Amino acid sequence: MFKKDRLSLLLLLLVIAIFKQNLLLVFGVMLVIAIIFIIGIWNRFCFAKLKIQRRLTKENIFVGEQSQYVVEVENRKLLPLLMLQINDNVTRGVNFSKPEMLASQPGSPYNIFSDVYSLKWYEKVTRKYTVIPERRGYFTFGKGSLSATDLFGLFTQTLETKDRVFLLVYPRILPIEKFGLPIENPFGRQQMNQWIFEDPANQVGIRPYQQGDKFSQINWKATARHQNFQVNVIKPTMDVKLNIILNTRLMNQLWEGYSQNVFEVAVMCAASVADYGLRKHYQVGLLTNGIIYERADFVKILPGKLSTQREKILRALAMIEPYHHKDIDQMIYREFVQKNFEVGTTVVFITAIMNQKLVDAMRVLKVRGFSPTIIKLGEMEENFFEQLTGMPVYLVNEERLWNEIKGIEFVRKSVG
Repeated sequence: MFKKDRLSLLLLLLVIAIFKQNLLLVFGVMLVIAIIFIIGIWNRFCFAKLKIQRRLTKENIFVGEQSQYVVEVENRKLLPLLMLQINDNVTRGVNFSKPEMLASQPGSPYNIFSDVYSLKWYEKVTRKYTVIPERRGYFTFGKGSLSATDLFGLFTQTLETKDRVFLLVYPRILPIEKFGLPIENPFGRQQMNQWIFEDPANQVGIRPYQQGDKFSQINWKATARHQNFQVNVIKPTMDVKLNIILNTRLMNQLWEGYSQNVFEVAVMCAASVADYGLRKHYQVGLLTNGIIYERADFVKILPGKLSTQREKILRALAMIEPYHHKDIDQMIYREFVQKNFEVGTTVVFITAIMNQKLVDAMRVLKVRGFSPTIIKLGEMEENFFEQLTGMPVYLVNEERLWNEIKGIEFVRKSVG
């Protein structure tokens, strides 16, 4: 903007022009002062009563689907905005149908989405942009800036915006036979109705303690009330628990390298097995040493089959990232051995690596009655095959599958 001393100089020039009766100079100076006055008003009120709303037509989609980014701009005042530019930060991994609207920021996890609006007084403009995600993930739109240029194109005002909208892209779901699993009894089990287990969640009452009852069944509150040991009465269930264990560590040694494609295939495999299990009425859970950076926490979802279980698992798999400093065998021992996880749970172990520690962990699970099934991405040493005798082992050619994925019609199931 013009400084006060320059405005004072213009006023002095106007007085001189009037004194000398130079009409042309008087008109010119008054025109400049009028322009300065208009620009001053514009600078002060250009963002006043300006309403901007962002939303997505679909906030949860699968890889291969599309959504629309809707931006609604409303100018609720007499002052028009002829050059309003919106600059929004968009997480990398999302494309638009018009790629020229995105500009990359080197070294930043965000691209810049830009578009220019022209609004008259009391006008509302709504635009929709087709969003095409390249991969699964959690993407943010917004938290950028607004830039408005005055009517004469002389000055630009900038305003930061903080509102955001979020897009969750679930991993692609494939038929389990794409990973080499048979359609019938893929986990080496008999039909579920031949398996009856005691589910601690199905407590139907209490009774006095009898010899042979488990210590974990004792109801301590009822024991204190009756002055003798009381145990929980648990109703048997035919629901089989399926716990998916996803190993996100992709190399035995950190210096061996990392392949994003291998990790994505492993995540798709976990999502596909979970989808299959829920459709077959398993109680499905998930354990992984991957991390969700939004929560800075590992993923542990207890087995369940409520209507929200599919969304819960797919949401975690959409947001998960590899974490190479936590060994999955330690988590297996803690969750399944030390905490006495229910015997009879079917375990599906998905991994890109295999070593002696993991083989030993699978053998411990089998001895304790957890019926592990191993899905190994890539080749596996012959001596490990021998040690895993009696357990279903499926090898997945992740490179071939990754190259084939674009031609696969994935299974689309409603989430929620």
